Amino acid sequence: MNEKRPGLLRRVVVTAISAAVVSGLVSSLASAETVPSAPPVGALAEAPADPAVPAATEVPEATPEEKVEAIRSLGLDVDNSWFVLRDRDFVFKIFDTADPVRFPLVKEGALQAYRDGDAASTVFIRSGVSELAGRDRDNYARGQLERDQARKLKQSAAALVAMPVTDQQLDLGYRDFIYELWRFVTGYPKVKAAALEAYGAAEYSSRRS
Repeated sequence: MNEKRPGLLRRVVVTAISAAVVSGLVSSLASAETVPSAPPVGALAEAPADPAVPAATEVPEATPEEKVEAIRSLGLDVDNSWFVLRDRDFVFKIFDTADPVRFPLVKEGALQAYRDGDAASTVFIRSGVSELAGRDRDNYARGQLERDQARKLKQSAAALVAMPVTDQQLDLGYRDFIYELWRFVTGYPKVKAAALEAYGAAEYSSRRS
């Protein structure tokens, strides 16, 4: 039996699997580009505190307990400096203090409530902060899961063609990672062709110019 056949067979299998992984990267790229944006958050601050209360009625300021709940929903330490602030200034401090990576919706909502005035700020403290913080936590957890899955998929693609990868490369977007894969691959013409097709010949031409 020809000893080269097992090696050739392995190469064919690796090529086919690698092409499939590239296809998976492309599918993930398409999915990432069509993720719907989060719904607007301004409506939370615009709603009256109580539907039975006329809009012109002055809304009582939030209680210390409501402010504590708002602060804790963001994982922040509670200290007395928060409680000397009026509601509108309290909301601005939320905007200024909230982690922009973990709580982007809270920051957006806080800024909008601050701009809308005292009543909107009070409503935001009572209901907007905790609701948006919950959505932010869900989005962050989902984003971390998707990031981990994306890194594993890229590692699989790289391993199949013996491509060493860095953390920086694994954090690239799918399109940029496919370009890195195309640059590295030399002995797998089908994989190279699939990568070039996935990246886009026109995109490649403009990148070289």
